[in-house]
Amino acid sequence: MFSVEFLCVTLPLIGAIIGQAMGRSRLLSAGIISSCVFCSAVLSWYLFLTLQQRYSVGVMPWFQIGDMAIAWSICIDKLSAIMLVVVTTVSLMVHLYSIGYMSGDSGGIRFLAYLSVFTFFMMVLVTSGNFVQLFFGWEGVGLCSYLLIGFWFKKDAANRSAMKAFVVNRVGDLFFLCGMLAIFYVFRSLSFDEIFEQISNGEGFGTVSVLGYQTQIVSIACILLFLGCMGKSAQLGLHTWLPDAMEGPTPASALIHAATMVTAGVFLIARCSPIFELSQAALDVVLVIGLATCLVAALVAIVQEDIKKIIAYSTCSQLGYMFVACGTANYHLAIFHLATHALFKSLLFLAAGNVIHSNAGEQRITHMSKNCWRDIPLTYALMWIGSLSLMGVFPFAGLMLKVFHNPSTKRISSIHESSGIMLFPLLVLAVGAVVSGMLLKSFWGITGSEFWGGSLKVHAHEDIGLLLSLLPAILGVAGALLYLAYHNRLRVIAFPDKLARLVHTNSHDLSGRCRPKVIDYFLLGGITEAVSTCARYSVKVQSGRAFDYALVMLSGVATTLLVVYGFDTVILLMILIPALGSCLAAFSRGAMSRAVGPARGCHAGSVLSSLVPMFFMIGFWGHGDKVGAAFKFLIYTATASVGFLAAVACIDAVANATSSSFDDTAVGLATNVHFHWQVYFWILCFIVFAVKLPVVPCHTWLPSAHVQAPTAGSVLLAGLLIKLGGYGLLRFCIQMLPTASAHFAKFVICLSAVSLIYASLTAFAQRNMKMLVAYSSVAHMSFVAAGMFSLNEAGMLGRTGTMEMSECSGLASKMPRLSAMIVFFSMASAGIPGMVLSAAYMLRLCKEVVWGSAPAGSGKFDDINIGEFAILAALAILVLVLGVFPAPLLTMLKPAVEHLLVPLHKLQPSWG
Repeated sequence: MFSVEFLCVTLPLIGAIIGQAMGRSRLLSAGIISSCVFCSAVLSWYLFLTLQQRYSVGVMPWFQIGDMAIAWSICIDKLSAIMLVVVTTVSLMVHLYSIGYMSGDSGGIRFLAYLSVFTFFMMVLVTSGNFVQLFFGWEGVGLCSYLLIGFWFKKDAANRSAMKAFVVNRVGDLFFLCGMLAIFYVFRSLSFDEIFEQISNGEGFGTVSVLGYQTQIVSIACILLFLGCMGKSAQLGLHTWLPDAMEGPTPASALIHAATMVTAGVFLIARCSPIFELSQAALDVVLVIGLATCLVAALVAIVQEDIKKIIAYSTCSQLGYMFVACGTANYHLAIFHLATHALFKSLLFLAAGNVIHSNAGEQRITHMSKNCWRDIPLTYALMWIGSLSLMGVFPFAGLMLKVFHNPSTKRISSIHESSGIMLFPLLVLAVGAVVSGMLLKSFWGITGSEFWGGSLKVHAHEDIGLLLSLLPAILGVAGALLYLAYHNRLRVIAFPDKLARLVHTNSHDLSGRCRPKVIDYFLLGGITEAVSTCARYSVKVQSGRAFDYALVMLSGVATTLLVVYGFDTVILLMILIPALGSCLAAFSRGAMSRAVGPARGCHAGSVLSSLVPMFFMIGFWGHGDKVGAAFKFLIYTATASVGFLAAVACIDAVANATSSSFDDTAVGLATNVHFHWQVYFWILCFIVFAVKLPVVPCHTWLPSAHVQAPTAGSVLLAGLLIKLGGYGLLRFCIQMLPTASAHFAKFVICLSAVSLIYASLTAFAQRNMKMLVAYSSVAHMSFVAAGMFSLNEAGMLGRTGTMEMSECSGLASKMPRLSAMIVFFSMASAGIPGMVLSAAYMLRLCKEVVWGSAPAGSGKFDDINIGEFAILAALAILVLVLGVFPAPLLTMLKPAVEHLLVPLHKLQPSWG
């Protein structure tokens, strides 16, 4: 298990854990973290130089669902080997640079740990042998980018930028996940080897009708995968997070924009090149988006004044070139450019970091020290090397010069050259920027098919000649000279005054006005505003009055049933009976509180013994309107319990089962009861457990119960009580009434989707922490219900004294242990449901509560003690283990789920 390949991938993670654990010794921790990355880089070069043919190293089984088995493995071929070299080499230089750059920051060790974990996830991504493991690394780099961009969490701008980057990337991740599902639908596998073997055998050409046109399913899958790549690689439309990512420390920008996260999309298309070869339409989409990104990013960069944003937009443009190469089926050239770009772009970013560091933190190129090139000559020379390497894209090299040649500003007295530990990585990267292209092309032959050994598709191409090969460099030099001429007021030689004014003014107007108003407003701003508006208005239906809730619940059920099934006697009965019960419940709650008082009301409810403990917990030890919340909880759940007892009694009376087991009862119902009566029983059972689960519109008891209950009660509600609803759906609806479940499956899935979206939007609008968590529970359980009624194995398997988020801001600096747990479980929750929506409201929770500065007069908060932290840490470890290694749990559940699905396998449901 502890092979060279395994150590190569995991050493950065091991170093991050050990280094963070020994954080009291700053020098020792930095040495351990950097040494582990150094060893990983050495092993990467060893694998690259000694690789003869493709092979895979199995680590351990991950999980198996049905016939699909997924294992942790490390796939080594030329593509993954060169990516390992690029990632670890650049990461090592960034780590060394960060030791000097972050020397005055108290969180320097935490920053190095983040960089190392980032590197680990990227290495997992590039060595994956299947889509699932690749997606694990894909999500991991997204998480680490959130932590790195928001590293200075006391800055509100950094928090906003981190949240924006995460949410925009989750939009792309959702498309990527849909693309994975489409790939599985076509090939019935997520393993690259199995998929590529099927393609070589001529499979993968199935079609589907889309708006009346026959379209290849694989084309849809490839376009969805590319949309996922657009988020990570910041292509036009999903690029808006990248410039704002400059709020993070400069070394993080170098790692994110040069060798890791933004290159993941290019790598994915190269890895999936045999699949993309099946779809010319998908390649055309990649080509068009890549070309558009090249042009727009270049125009926007012209008018930027922030040195880091100039380089960031140049990254967008360079990535566009890589996608152009992929769109023309020259995947090997895209990887060639990726490798060289990683070196000179990280050089530019780190050199920019030196400039900012030397200019007392100033990032605007028009406000830096007068002619600062004289004070920092080595950085100046290194910036020239990086700029010349980038010269193929006009006009970025010219813009870099203004940083050093600015005679109109005052000289900053404190300006100085950076320390040796910051200059050494730049020298290494400068050498790489100069010689890497020649070595890769001439020595290793990266542009030929022999080098790749079948790891990606390489098409034969004609030699274009020396002149065309030099054309990009010629145009780049010409662009730099023209900009120099214009900058030095040589307009007569460079171009006429009118043309110069036209180019400068109009490009400024076009880029400065169109970009924020069209792209930002309609794409990112429009989506954000739509979500915010929906959440703002949807939350207004939460009036707090039981009668209103009963009316909403009744209206939702009635409308859904009428639309889906039409109007008949049964539906009328199912409307009138709940209407009467809801009105009586609403009346009895008020009458009970007025006439007999809370104590007698509690005694009257004690007949339902299973609900009594929670009723007392909310009513006696809760907060705020605890009595109202307790009665609301009791009325909803007790009514559901009575309905459940009625359903059980009716089923037992008509089934004539030989015993009381679920299996015998199911056989008795299928044999002795007409299908129409099975439908009636199913509807009654579903309504009962929809309240227990709960799903919209039967959910309104849960938020108030969550908020008013003590924390222990909230844990029991979320962790135990609502799970009984899911168990009931499995046992009574699916196992005992499988035919009716298959008949209603589409309805339940649609209702669950509506519930998921509604609860997520409402959670996003909450200002109370427990209310946000409560609605996230509704959304999660809706996701669970949808999975159950997919009817297949894959689908089934307060210390601050306030809950207002605005009053708990800045907990990271006051309660670090609790803050770490909040962030961890927020990230776990952001995985599902809805991906984008859950990420939005969970990151809002972190932004409002954990990050930022504490409000004035907030007082001192006591952090959780060691015992409490140990309990939360145990839960965190359990969550992590179940996510990374779920095989034992799935294996244990597999026989029970297969037994549950036996009657369903005998049916041919209309939906499937």
